[in-house]
Amino acid sequence: MTLGDTQSYYAYTSDDGKVYNIKLYDIIGAQSELDDSTPGAHPAWGFKKADLRHVTGATTDGVHRSLLVCDADNAKWIACSGTWSAYGKTYTITGAFGEKRPASHKI
Repeated sequence: MTLGDTQSYYAYTSDDGKVYNIKLYDIIGAQSELDDSTPGAHPAWGFKKADLRHVTGATTDGVHRSLLVCDADNAKWIACSGTWSAYGKTYTITGAFGEKRPASHKI
C-alpha cells in the first residue's frame, strides 16, 4: 500500500450468512466488489484476516497479492480464474483460500 491510501469499512458476508465489518484500503475494497458499510453497522470480523475468503494472484514479473472476495457466488471465486488490477499492475489468479471452497478450486 502507498502513503495516502484511504481506508473504509466494508460489509463482508461470511459462508455462514452473517455480515461483518472489515476495514480495507479503498482500492482493494473496490476490486473486491465489497459493499460500503458504516462503522458499527455489523459486528467486526472476529477471526484472522487469513480466514476471509480470498484469491491470490501474480503478475508476469512475479509480484504476488491477495484479493478478498465478498461473495461465494463471485466468478473469480467459483472458477478460481481471471484477473484483477491494483496499483498499476494486473494480477492473474493462481489460487483461492479461506472459508469453504468448491471442488473447482486449486489445492
